[in-house]
Amino acid sequence: MNAGLIVAICLGAIALVAFAVVARFGLTRASNMKAEVRRAKSAIAASDAVFAWTSPGARTTFTVLVENHAGEGLDVLGIQHGISILAERGGLSFILDLGADDLYSRNASALGQDLGDVSFAFLSHGHSDHGGGLGHFLTANSSAAIYVTRQAMTGRYVAKIADVIRKDISLDGSLVNRYPDRFVFPSTTTEIAPDLFVVPTITRRHRLPAGNGNLFKKESGTLVADDFDHESLLAIRDSDGLIIFSGCCHNGILNVLDTIHAEFPDRRIKAVIGGFHLFSPTRAKIAEKPSDVRSLAEALLASEGTLYITGHCTGTEAYGILKEILGDRLAYFSTGRTFAL
Repeated sequence: MNAGLIVAICLGAIALVAFAVVARFGLTRASNMKAEVRRAKSAIAASDAVFAWTSPGARTTFTVLVENHAGEGLDVLGIQHGISILAERGGLSFILDLGADDLYSRNASALGQDLGDVSFAFLSHGHSDHGGGLGHFLTANSSAAIYVTRQAMTGRYVAKIADVIRKDISLDGSLVNRYPDRFVFPSTTTEIAPDLFVVPTITRRHRLPAGNGNLFKKESGTLVADDFDHESLLAIRDSDGLIIFSGCCHNGILNVLDTIHAEFPDRRIKAVIGGFHLFSPTRAKIAEKPSDVRSLAEALLASEGTLYITGHCTGTEAYGILKEILGDRLAYFSTGRTFAL
């Protein structure tokens, strides 16, 4: 048989196998996603009772501009795999992450919010579901500073899907050159406004989430496991404790808590807002063993009465396990939700 024909047959067979793998993966993911949406509706509705409670002397109001899901009666708002939350405190307006594109901005308009009033933006890490809307924000708001780690803007982050597809999930690093005066890169814990702090380094004592397994960064043309040195935290200091925005907790929620306790040893953590990365978005399935999620919940329960407001990459399977143990100390944030702490 002609050598060229043999090569063509082999290549064709490989292509068919790859197609079959991707097709099967797609069907499984679609089924998982339907279950995820169904569980999210229940989690969002059940969170009404938690959000009805407002901290005594609450100073900060949060409006979720975009998240993976939305509650009943919010059909006018779009949803996506991403996060963007608008915060208002003492006349200061700031935004936490910027979603995957400009959907957060369109939702803000539908909610009667003006992004031109925002004083600064905080980006929790260098993935496009949290900062894909950065370019739009820089044009929609002409003055707000962007607080982010320098590593997050290097444009080198990749997700593997079904071990076949490689997807670039980086932020647009060219924006730093186009808007050099707008970016601030804190290298140590920095107070960026009264009682608002960026914490750019997360210490590690506990293991990282299993869901990080498909996330990589480019080093000299080679893919290596992402070490998440681009992830940072925002801390809000009140007289009765700290509110922490964690983005995705790629470094692990327990490491986030340890870091904040070390940085602010005289303050308790009254609330944590953000995803806990217990979900695989590529499979739309829990990424952790249920027993490990239960152990995590027990550890979170021990943290000084902290309220956990989570969603996005936590996933509803893991959320349900956490809820069994944490009860009213856990709530699901969703697109269009407003709450005060």
